[in-house]
Amino acid sequence: MLFAIVGDNKKAKPSKGMRAVCPACHKPVIAKCGSILIHHWSHLSGSDCSGKEPMTQWHYSWQEFFASEHREVVICNGIIRQRADLCLPQPNGSKLIVEFQCSSISVEEISKREQFYTQFGHLLWVFDARDFCIKLELVSPNSNIYKFIWSPPRKSLWVINSALAFDIGNHILLIASGHQRNGRRKLCGGWGWLMRKKEFVYLLPQFTEQFTFDNSKPLWLPPKSRPLKTSRWRSKQSN
Repeated sequence: MLFAIVGDNKKAKPSKGMRAVCPACHKPVIAKCGSILIHHWSHLSGSDCSGKEPMTQWHYSWQEFFASEHREVVICNGIIRQRADLCLPQPNGSKLIVEFQCSSISVEEISKREQFYTQFGHLLWVFDARDFCIKLELVSPNSNIYKFIWSPPRKSLWVINSALAFDIGNHILLIASGHQRNGRRKLCGGWGWLMRKKEFVYLLPQFTEQFTFDNSKPLWLPPKSRPLKTSRWRSKQSN
């Protein structure tokens, strides 16, 4: 956790000897300011806070692109308090909530977060896919639309029905539509937009102006299903 609450309800990065509380659970956190890991706040042993999930250098490098007021934002529905990695206001008045995910995550946790965050805005997952085996094929010249094959896939991600992007290094693959693996004949894959990371970062504050999608249609088509006649996505980039 990069920010905690100090003094008069102010967000602050850790510094040796500082005292602070977690913005989600309001319990004390410890400033970890060693010489190896990036300085961060840590919950006490035994904490059950939803915001205690370890963060990697990959998380921090993503968050550094954005202003502090949009990072590690606590969202509450009156009962549950959840810390979102990013919460970006959109030009149409809505919010884009971004979850950066590096470690493996269960189907139950994905469903829980989607159900919670979509009460407040649009949810976008960004996964660290640098170790995923993804093959890309350009659909047509002078476009940024690519087909992809993902083998072996991380099957837990098939329950995602919000926006999804893969960080594959210097580029981001924003998934438009995918299909689950169907035996040996049909590998997991689909299509999406490939863009440079800086282009993707610039896009996020205006994401809902550039993309809209229909959540009633699945992101990942199950085995033996026919392709959708109309995409769940609409992109102004391709108009």
